[in-house]
Amino acid sequence: HDKRQLVSSDLCGSCHDIVTQKGVHLERTFLEWKASLFAHDVDGERQTCGDCHMKGRTDTAADAPGVSLRRVHDHKMVGVDTALTDFPEREAQLRQVRRELNTAAVSVLCVRADGDAVAIHAELENLGPGHSWPSGAAQDRRAWTEIIAYDDDGNELFASGVLPDDIALTTLDDPQLWRLGDRGFDADGNEVHMFWEFERIESLLLPPPNHDHPNGRAGPVDAHLSHDYRYRGALPARVTMRTQIRAIGLDVIDNLVGSGDLAPGYRDQIPTFEVRAATREWRAADGADCSPADHE
Repeated sequence: HDKRQLVSSDLCGSCHDIVTQKGVHLERTFLEWKASLFAHDVDGERQTCGDCHMKGRTDTAADAPGVSLRRVHDHKMVGVDTALTDFPEREAQLRQVRRELNTAAVSVLCVRADGDAVAIHAELENLGPGHSWPSGAAQDRRAWTEIIAYDDDGNELFASGVLPDDIALTTLDDPQLWRLGDRGFDADGNEVHMFWEFERIESLLLPPPNHDHPNGRAGPVDAHLSHDYRYRGALPARVTMRTQIRAIGLDVIDNLVGSGDLAPGYRDQIPTFEVRAATREWRAADGADCSPADHE
């Protein structure tokens, strides 16, 4: 239980590493952490699950006479999931999840003319999490990137990943969509949503930070993925990039509501989070092909 020791993460891994009876490695958060630099028993790199998800403070552990100060720990278990029912510190948990997700990843955005077409190159790099991103029940997570290109007058030339808060990502008709997460398939190759139906998983996750920063500091580098968009038309004056995530897809919620296992009102409580550090804007007036990530 001592989060100062690397072995304490084994306790978390006993639940957060799941293989189904069909042999599908459904959840891999502990395995992902073990592949990261945070699993190194080295000062400046060592970071356990408890260090991130159960931050400590000096306080009293009980409201009673004579209780002394000690080290107590946060039990909001901040990650991406949020309480939907009445729960202690529910609003505080939501605010802290939003704050932590703001720095989960950084981005690079490049735009160039390619003949009579425009090529948009986007990159995402895992900046903060000590595991892949998204992680945990990645088959239920919905993470994606929004790209919008505008002309000089602010008219939209191209868009991908534009999703209203009340629409399920899986219903979006968008052949160039960049979606991160896991997808499950049955024995016939059909995409399925319930984990007990999975025969195999196709995974697209940001890898965890895994080696030293080139300037000698321990840091999160070389943990990125990229995606290319393309449209025919004029070079835009401006391109914006946003990365968003929902802890559980609205299509999953709709399935549970439809089966009678969940009350319809919970659908409206699923928040959409934006990864603010991965928000990027490219402008032709700046005279550069790329708007790079700021690793600092």
